Amino acid sequence: MRVRKLLLASAVASAMATPAAFAAPPSSTLGFGYTPPPGSDPMSTADSKYCSDAAYTCSTQPITDTGFLQVQITEIATGKTYFQTIIDDPTSSFQTVSFVTTGSTNGGVAAQQSLNEGGLSDTTTIYTGSFRDTAKATESDVAIDQSVSSTAAGQFTADFGFTKNQGNSGNNVISLDQVVLEEFTDGHTGTHSYTGGGTVYEFADRFALTQTQDGAGNILGGTIDIDSGVRLNDVAAHTGTTVSSGGVAVDASNTPTSADALFVFNKRSGSEIAAANVGNATLGGTTVDWVVGDTISQTLIEQTVTDAGDFAFASVSDLVDTGAAGDNDAVETGSNFSLSTSDATSLFTINVSGGAAADPFL
Repeated sequence: MRVRKLLLASAVASAMATPAAFAAPPSSTLGFGYTPPPGSDPMSTADSKYCSDAAYTCSTQPITDTGFLQVQITEIATGKTYFQTIIDDPTSSFQTVSFVTTGSTNGGVAAQQSLNEGGLSDTTTIYTGSFRDTAKATESDVAIDQSVSSTAAGQFTADFGFTKNQGNSGNNVISLDQVVLEEFTDGHTGTHSYTGGGTVYEFADRFALTQTQDGAGNILGGTIDIDSGVRLNDVAAHTGTTVSSGGVAVDASNTPTSADALFVFNKRSGSEIAAANVGNATLGGTTVDWVVGDTISQTLIEQTVTDAGDFAFASVSDLVDTGAAGDNDAVETGSNFSLSTSDATSLFTINVSGGAAADPFL
């Protein structure tokens, strides 16, 4: 089976990125790279990697206690001063690292808190002020990223992001990316993988959304992506945990890309439909058109069952009339299906002004 790859829009990439992908703290070397040394009790100044970095000088009188370190760090090149605080009790699964700097143009806080217990990992990262964006003169920016994951065979990950005044645009972006994965098993020990690489899953589900608001909280645009895959048939003959085909395959973002039964729903609205995304889709003799700022969606269903055959369904809708002149803004839906293929994307064509790469559902 083939499905349209899910590539989140640029707003998603910024908001849902890992903490390191947010605008970095002022120095290129100042970050959350602290790794607690074995048996560090009490913690010493040497436990802060910046105290042995030639780009920094450290206070000769740090505050230390069991699992606690606070030290003043000065960046030699800029003269900026930071207070780094580390809490990492060797008997606990909790750790926090934070940096604070003060000043009318350099103020801000960068903090990362992590907890690993009972097979669950929870990491929260916050940037404010100059730690968020060194090019801005104001100190109102905030970026928050929270990630929760399970390390068990039945995997769960959820990432929440909030960015205020993203990219100095005056807009705020809220995002959520949640993944549920259940690994395929048939009594063998270990994770099953495909011959060409990648893990084999019984079930895989990804739910992702973004919402962009202006400074007053008005919604400017958003995205919703739901991708679910489940195994219905036996996997191909395999030795040990190496499988040639079957089960649910996912891409690097854990989005299901092929499965015996696959469901895909994508929705784009408002600012997500720019001039390059304007176009139409033709399904079963019906042409669905959309204009800038519209709200559109697509639904794909693909299924193949041993001894029962294939099935594919595709639907595209223009859900909102923006008030633009002409029939291209009418609310309409087109759909198509087939009992001879499991490739839903073969049932329709999308044409947009910006070319194939500007397909709004990609």
